[in-house]
Formats: sequence, structure tokens, C-alpha cells
Amino acid sequence: MREQAAHPMMPVPTHDEAARTDFVYHLSNFIRSDITPHNKTVYEQTVRPAFVKSHGRAPKTRQEVRKAMLPTREYRMSSALQRCSQEMMWSSVAETVERQLPDMITHFRNIAGGPVKGSLTLNPEMPIPSYLDENHHHCMAGGYHTEVTEDDVGMGAVYDRGAFIYVDGNFGPRNDGLGVALTKYIQTRFRGFKPTRILDMGCTVGASTVALKEGFPDAEVWGIDTGGPCLRYGHGRAEHLGVAVNYSQQNAEHTDFDDQSFDLVVSAGVLHETGHQATLNVLKESRRLLKPGGIMVHQEIQPYRHEDPWLDFTRDWDSFNNNEPFWGTILDMDLPAVAKTQGWNDDDVFSEIGFGPAEAHSIQPEVEAEKVMGASRGARGMSYLCGTRSS
Repeated sequence: MREQAAHPMMPVPTHDEAARTDFVYHLSNFIRSDITPHNKTVYEQTVRPAFVKSHGRAPKTRQEVRKAMLPTREYRMSSALQRCSQEMMWSSVAETVERQLPDMITHFRNIAGGPVKGSLTLNPEMPIPSYLDENHHHCMAGGYHTEVTEDDVGMGAVYDRGAFIYVDGNFGPRNDGLGVALTKYIQTRFRGFKPTRILDMGCTVGASTVALKEGFPDAEVWGIDTGGPCLRYGHGRAEHLGVAVNYSQQNAEHTDFDDQSFDLVVSAGVLHETGHQATLNVLKESRRLLKPGGIMVHQEIQPYRHEDPWLDFTRDWDSFNNNEPFWGTILDMDLPAVAKTQGWNDDDVFSEIGFGPAEAHSIQPEVEAEKVMGASRGARGMSYLCGTRSS
């Protein structure tokens, strides 16, 4: 198991807690690398031939493949095992966080009460969007926003530690692979672009936000999220890293920032955790916030190819089994075309595949992306929706 870079805000497991987490990590990788690949054998040798015999053709869509695979014991078993290991992973991390939560809160208060480089602004009265409140993504019980005590940082700690395990360490020791990939993409695709004010939408614990600040050190960087515990934790994390980031509790669909107040508006793997209307609102809000000549870059999972129904089926696993109900929706959307309906009609808008987290950190994934049912855990490149505001 790869080692996560420690910082004072991160929970520290006991020997037994670490052993439990290590077991779950290796169990998850065994399921993905040695069990789920047998689904393809079943499909090619049994399910696909039966479909051809019945329909006179091979399956054309991921939906047809899924309907044909659902009755097989191999798919049901592997899905149950993968879902179970996912829940076990979050549970093993939560145990450590719950034990250390009082000390972590005290640590956060000491940071917030002293001299700081950045800032933290919370809005406890802000409504949590239903797509977050009613659905706790990737089976992280409590979601990003649940608070059980004053100055709670619990869900931020659970996410920071759990996400590292969830992606097999493919995001790098500081769990910032999405942000590093995003920064490298912007610097490569828009050479010479030097933003002075950056907004990171849906920043969770600020790993991507800190990476953006490190990539553009002269810029004023803001990170917004709906989850108070994540923002408190992220603020403490950034301060320990000595990076000046401003965090604010806001909904990216409708922020309180002034029109044309940013040079760069981004998100890192956020859109697939919103609803359809929320995505439209985020794209519209992104344009409102940008200065003329400003750039929008939303990083997302690669869209479906609609060329290989088996591959699309395997990548759609999260939509039905991992509390990611909007996964398939966003991966089916023509985002540049959608952006044109949300105020970007006179602007340069495009989408392309670029750096992935593992690639950005020069990490060789332990499990090949082609073997994984569902999210590739950073082993694939990411899709980048870009727009440059014309006026």
C-alpha cells in the first residue's frame, strides 16, 4: 500500500486500525485485478453469443450489455464484493477519525485563532443541494457536509484519508493528483496564461486548490464548497503546508462573487457529483464570473465513447453500484454544446483529453484501468471542458 504524506490535520491510525485499512486496500485491489476481469470472459464466451443468437446482432449500447450481464452470478458476485469493500474502506477510516475528532477540532481551532496566510468564511445557514444532501457519493457515509459537533472537521478528515485509499494512491502522496493534472494541463494548453485571481469550484478539502496556488503562486486563489467540515479541514491543511488559500462555503451554482471577478474558473472532478440542472447552472455561473479573456476549465471523467459497449458498460458501474447516480448523465453529455446553451454561444468552447492524476505524478497504477469496473482510480487521462470568454 502506498504511503500518504502526513500533515498535522490528518488522522493517525493505531496499529490495528492501520492493519484493517491495509487489509481492505489489498482486498479491493484483488477484487478489481483478479475477480472482476472474469466478467469479460463470461461476456465474450456466454452472454454475447446468447444475445447474438436471440437478437441477430451483438449488443450496441452499454445499457444492452448491462441488461444481459445482470443475471450472471459472476457480475452479481463481483459487484457485491466491490461495493462491500468500498463500504469497508470508508468504515475503517471513520473509526480512526471518530477516535481523534476532539483533538483534531482543537488543532483546527488553534490554527484558525492564530496568524494565517489564507482565510476561511463559513455560512452555516446555506442550504445543502439535494444532490449532495440526499446522496452520499461513492458510499462515503455522511457525505461532505454532515456535522455532529461545533467546528466539526470529521468529514474532511474521512475524505482526505479515505480518498487516498480509494484511488490506490494514484493521486500522489498529498492526494492532489487532480489539481496537479489540472494545473499542468492549463500551463501546457494555455501557454503564457498568468491568471491573477482563480476560483476552484467544489474544492472539498482543498487538495486541488493548493496545487493551483503552487502552480500559479502570484495568483489570489479561492476554493468554494458546500461542506463546512471539508473547508475547516482544508483551511488547516493549507496553513500547515504554508500555502495562502481563501476558502468560502458557497454553492458553485450561484456564488456571491461579483461579475467578471476571476481570470480562471475551474473544477476538478466535480460535475459528475451534481445533477443535470446544477451542471447547467455551474457552466452559466462560470461565464458570469470570468473577465473578458478569462478561461474556464472543468476537469472530468472521460466521456463514453459509444464505440465499445463493453467498455462503456464497465465504466458505468458507479452509476448503479457506488452512489454516483449522475455519473452516466455527465459522461453522456456533450459539454461544449451544453455550454453554448448557457451563455457561451459566442465564445471559444471545446473539450479534449489531457493529463490524468497518475500521469501528472508519474505514477504507475497497480491495477490497469481496463481491468476496473467503474472509476479507473486515476489510471486514465481526464477530459477537460475549456471556454475562453470573448467579451
